[in-house]
Amino acid sequence: MINQLKGSLRWMHGTGNRFAIIDHCEMAGCDEIELARTVGEWVDGLLVVHPGDKSSDLVMQVINADGSRADMCGNGLRCVAYDAHRRGLMRGQTIRIRVGGHVAMARLQDGSSKEPVVHVRMPSPKVVSKSDHLHVDLGNEHGVFIRDRVPDEEEWASEVRGLHQRGLQELNLHAVQILSPEHVEMRSWERGSGPTSACASGATAVVSALASREQVSSIVRVTQPGGELLVKWRGSDCQPVNIGQVGLLPVPVKEGA
Repeated sequence: MINQLKGSLRWMHGTGNRFAIIDHCEMAGCDEIELARTVGEWVDGLLVVHPGDKSSDLVMQVINADGSRADMCGNGLRCVAYDAHRRGLMRGQTIRIRVGGHVAMARLQDGSSKEPVVHVRMPSPKVVSKSDHLHVDLGNEHGVFIRDRVPDEEEWASEVRGLHQRGLQELNLHAVQILSPEHVEMRSWERGSGPTSACASGATAVVSALASREQVSSIVRVTQPGGELLVKWRGSDCQPVNIGQVGLLPVPVKEGA
């Protein structure tokens, strides 16, 4: 299947969060769920791009590495925006992208850079305090767990297994350490993909949750294993913005091929 679609797939990352991108019209009859599971050997998800509708310039479908669907993906939005710029589909520096039931506005800061910065305006978050975490609905759902330190990969995997046993397997899960009012560090486990180097909707959810409780400021640098994002929280009823780099990935080669 990969060989069949080799010329149609584009490989990109947003802050280390890896994606394969393809236009729906180039699927050549291939099943998108099967394709997502196939490319999931190399990337965190498949982004299928459709033509826009009355309210958007493009429509993006997000399919996780395990074949499940997602209703939001901040890094995916930034990658699709840059992909549209590279292919001459953007009018000016901004583009409206529909994903799930939301339309996000993406703005390219410098398209000439090798790894340009893209700003994405996300849906207004809904934050609810739970007994041991903060639940954030940002078009997709997140569980934010505040820790004295960010767990390492093995510790986090063990903790996630326990959280799944508690019935939280449908959430994107994030362990976060507040380093200062302007800086947090976090580690994520994304539903359908597992541990990822970065999660932009997760970073936005984390800052929105903490800022709504006045634990951080309105502009926060978020450090993740894949790099850093800047998140601007603009109030409970406003759309937060995440800002970060995107870049191209080398075309993967299967060992032994």
